[in-house]
Amino acid sequence: MRIGITSVLLITASLAIAVDAAEEHVFSGLFNHYEVIREMLIDNSTEGVAAHAEAIAAAAGSLADDFKAESAGVAPEDASAVQALLPEIRTRAEQLAAADGLAQTRAALASLTQPLVRWHKLVRGPRPVVAYCYTGHTGSLSTVALGILGYEVTNLLYGMNGWSQTRTAKILGIQRTYLSRLIKELQINKS
Repeated sequence: MRIGITSVLLITASLAIAVDAAEEHVFSGLFNHYEVIREMLIDNSTEGVAAHAEAIAAAAGSLADDFKAESAGVAPEDASAVQALLPEIRTRAEQLAAADGLAQTRAALASLTQPLVRWHKLVRGPRPVVAYCYTGHTGSLSTVALGILGYEVTNLLYGMNGWSQTRTAKILGIQRTYLSRLIKELQINKS
């Protein structure tokens, strides 16, 4: 099957839109509340902290009750790690909401920060976009066109003729076996 430049442009644009949509997950909402609390404490104020902490606890509880990896913003293989963090996040957010005084509120926020940082490390962010074709020529044209449109994209040097699973895994910073699993899950035909 031949994929022309128009197809590559449409596929890549669709991926970019999907990445933008994926950024709207529960973690984003939690982090917004967390950031408001952090800024209040920088200003030596606890006014409104309880409401934001309660919102964090409620969001964590709601996600725990109806958990989906996509809603959490993580890959399916990281879902169980986030699920394990949710009760801890909820409990610590409730402790933050009940905190009395600036020192206790700061200590409670520091306690809440720990599981949120662990979750943040698992959140899926933008992934590299690679244009490719059989030889690399059409892929390079697509790369230029997408670059002009503002997308961060690279061309697969020499196209599929020059592709190496080992080299690709090394560049992406993942294990070759994990790349093999992704290729199978996404039903990518290497020929």
